[in-house]
Amino acid sequence: MSLFLNAGNFENNKKACDTGVTVGCSRLGMIYYYGEGVKKDYFKAVELFNKACDGGFAEGCSRLGFMYDKGRGIKQDSLKAAELCGKACDDGDILGCYILGAMYTNNKGIKQDYSKAIELFGKVCDSGFAEGCSKLGFMYANGKGVKQDSFKAVDLYSKACDGGF
Repeated sequence: MSLFLNAGNFENNKKACDTGVTVGCSRLGMIYYYGEGVKKDYFKAVELFNKACDGGFAEGCSRLGFMYDKGRGIKQDSLKAAELCGKACDDGDILGCYILGAMYTNNKGIKQDYSKAIELFGKVCDSGFAEGCSKLGFMYANGKGVKQDSFKAVDLYSKACDGGF
């Protein structure tokens, strides 16, 4: 199972977003982000993710955090990205946990903390998302924050592969 899921139908998501359904706004943002049936528009994606986040939809916050992290459609701001992804993760959004884990690994916007990254990638992996298993496998393979353990790394990489990553 992947964190990056198909956004779905444009018309259904637009109607949902227009009536205040935050999940529709977030999905519509993904449609604009990828240019699925519409012209790719990062600025519109940011606007829609912001609307979803302001409405309390954690996935919208993590996706907005991603946009801040990458500087797509908005001025790059790693601190804001970490704040948004942390909020999303605290609210149970696995994508937010994944992005925040990567930020801790890469010393991007927040102080490098492999232990925190391992905790977050473990949470993502345990939730069934292959990307988290792959990142956690990398940590074990390279001894980042844990004792290097090739067997554990292979096990996690296998889990990621079985999950489609």
